[in-house]
Parts: sequence; C-alpha cells; structure tokens
Amino acid sequence: MIAIDHFVFFVKAGTVLEIGMFTGTTTVSLALLPSVKKVVSLELEGYLKVNNTPYFEKAGVAHKIDVRIGDALTSLDTLIKEGATFDMVRFSQLPSPWSLQHGHAPTLILRRCH
Repeated sequence: MIAIDHFVFFVKAGTVLEIGMFTGTTTVSLALLPSVKKVVSLELEGYLKVNNTPYFEKAGVAHKIDVRIGDALTSLDTLIKEGATFDMVRFSQLPSPWSLQHGHAPTLILRRCH
C-alpha cells in the first residue's frame, strides 16, 4: 500500500479508479493524499460500501470517494458513457483475460499527469 501511495503522490494523480475495494484501506489511503481529488471504487458487494462508509467519514475523505456497486464491466461502461477519465487505475485483482479481450479496460482514457 505504501508503494501505491508513493506512486500516486509522485505522479500527482488527481483521479483514481479502483477496481475492487474490499476493506477500503487503500481507498482511504489514496483519498488522504493531497493531490487526489476523487477515488472511484468499483465493488461487486454492496455490504462493503455499507461497512466502509463510516471509516471514510471518520477519516474525513467520504466526499472524495465514489463507490459504485455492481458488475465491474457494467460500471466501466457507465464511466465511459459519462466521459470519466482517470490518472491512475488500481486493480485489487488482475482483470480477466475476457475483459481485456473485449476492450473494457483499455477503453478508459488515462490522462497524462502533469
């Protein structure tokens, strides 16, 4: 987690897409960085949003975290339609070969960090 924080800090990532949140520890860690304005977390399990939101609030970063519940491929399609861009994408698990073959992950536009 420290390596991810350092990477985000040095590239001054402003928006981060996190695919898979689980306990939200990395989510909070990323949102606490000064350069990060928004973390969008895609999570399949709704109970994780319910369980983690109080910790986001306690850390003072709930306003920077957007948790989207549902199938990641559907959520990625929604983000593409919204025109969302991200400075960094963090996978808590590697994407399946199927999702890469069907163009979901590469379709997201990553802006170059300044």
